Amino acid sequence: MTKNRLNNSDFIRARLTGLAERGIVTAFREVATGKNNTHFIFRWLLNGEFVLVFNPTKQQLCLHNLLPRIPYRSLLDSDLRQFIREKAQPGSHAVRPVNSELVKLCYRNRQQSVSLLISARHGDMNDALTALLKVTNDLFAFLGLYYVDYLYQCFDLPQE
Repeated sequence: MTKNRLNNSDFIRARLTGLAERGIVTAFREVATGKNNTHFIFRWLLNGEFVLVFNPTKQQLCLHNLLPRIPYRSLLDSDLRQFIREKAQPGSHAVRPVNSELVKLCYRNRQQSVSLLISARHGDMNDALTALLKVTNDLFAFLGLYYVDYLYQCFDLPQE
């Protein structure tokens, strides 16, 4: 393993450990896989379990199966794609857009499960991790405004 890959994995671990120490995420743990990827698992928004996968070969982070039960090409799927597209578009007027010169953000819906992938264009995992966490937070805020019923159904959000 190269020094850069080791440093990026250590950096991600340190950032998430810091978030755990501050109480922003809970139940933080790390699982190494045989594929050279590292899985960081933690509870965060709406007390949901998040699986962040770091692929050192691709210099990519993936929030795997972030949103369950999203039918492919449904209205919700289309709105989520548009939301991510606007965040990632250069010159975007979206609130807190992603700097597309530093990172590449992708949306993927496989078997009705949405994942967000982000690649560091210059290998800087700080930019990638920061952008991914901000976009995820904004995505849940978007769902809370426009698709609160989805949150009730899939994240056991209490109906008040």
